[in-house]
Amino acid sequence: MEERSEARPPHRHKRSPAPEPRTRVQHLESHVRRRIISGFFVLMPMIVTVWIFYLILGPFDGLVRRLFRTTPRLDVLDVPGIGVAVVVLVLYVVGSLMASKSGRRAIDWPNAIIEHIPTVRTIYSAVKQAADALSSPMSQQFKRVVFVEWPRPGFMAMGFVTGQFYSHGDDRTLLCVYIPTAPNPTSGNMAFLPDSRVFDSDMTLEEGMKVVFSGGIVLPDVVHIESQLSVPARPSD
Repeated sequence: MEERSEARPPHRHKRSPAPEPRTRVQHLESHVRRRIISGFFVLMPMIVTVWIFYLILGPFDGLVRRLFRTTPRLDVLDVPGIGVAVVVLVLYVVGSLMASKSGRRAIDWPNAIIEHIPTVRTIYSAVKQAADALSSPMSQQFKRVVFVEWPRPGFMAMGFVTGQFYSHGDDRTLLCVYIPTAPNPTSGNMAFLPDSRVFDSDMTLEEGMKVVFSGGIVLPDVVHIESQLSVPARPSD
């Protein structure tokens, strides 16, 4: 008896269902979400700046208002923001005094007293050095933007030349290169390298700082990197 094989229908791939069209509510939700995110990133620098100043000046405002509140005839000045105005006025007066020689002498004698107090002078000196570094122009802190092989050969890191000195031991000049940590340039590493290990670039200091602050999001279109390594000429045959 011959067995008859039943014909099976050809296998057909099931088509995935077509995506449902987006409703007006979904379009509205997507539109509102994009606009909120865009507005957040626009206002974020301003919000962070105001928040930092509030943390710094808020305690002073409360202290000045408390002083006015407990002083006869000055309680009328106990209004919100008066402490901030007083602090700004004091900073302006101190800055104006520092612009003249006599004013600098008047400010220097309290500094001299503080620098002779144990423990206090250590904290004061560290804060004063940080303030002097932040108040000085960028051109005085950083000389130029360079690239170095860091932390090991084959990896390039961007840095700023902050100075140089002469090494008597090996008779060469070493460059001090500060390699910042993105996006916080106040922390980083410091390397001492010869000219041959430093690669110059055509980036300006402003462009370099934008790269650090943005974590590499803001980059120049083209960067030209040149090595300081001098290639010796071939001896003539």
